[in-house]
Amino acid sequence: MLQFGLLSILALQSIISIVAITIAIYLAGKLLAETENIGYALVAAIVGTVIVGIIRMFVKFFGVLVAIIAWIAIIKYLYRTSWIKAFVIAIVAGIIYLFVYGFLLLVLGLSAVL
Repeated sequence: MLQFGLLSILALQSIISIVAITIAIYLAGKLLAETENIGYALVAAIVGTVIVGIIRMFVKFFGVLVAIIAWIAIIKYLYRTSWIKAFVIAIVAGIIYLFVYGFLLLVLGLSAVL
C-alpha cells in the first residue's frame, strides 16, 4: 500500500511539473518568440521531460548538460528560432517555472508533501 501512495505522489508531482513547464515555456515563448502556441509548449514540456529523463538515465557524468542542450534544441525546433533565442527562452522559462510550480504547490496545499 505504501508503494501505491508513493507512486500516486510521484504521478501527481509529474503532472504538476508538466503543467508548470508548459505554462512557463508558453509565457517565455510569448514574450520572446514570434510563435505563440500552447500546443508547442505542451509538446516541448512532455517531449523534453521524457528526453531529459532518458538522457540522465544513460549519460551519468555530463547528463544534466546534455539534457539542457537537448531541451534547448527542442525549443529551437518547435519555435523555429536561433540557438541563442532558444537558450534565452529556456532561461526565462526556467525562472517562470520556479514561480508557477511553487504557486501550484501552494494552491494545491502540497508544498510540504512534494
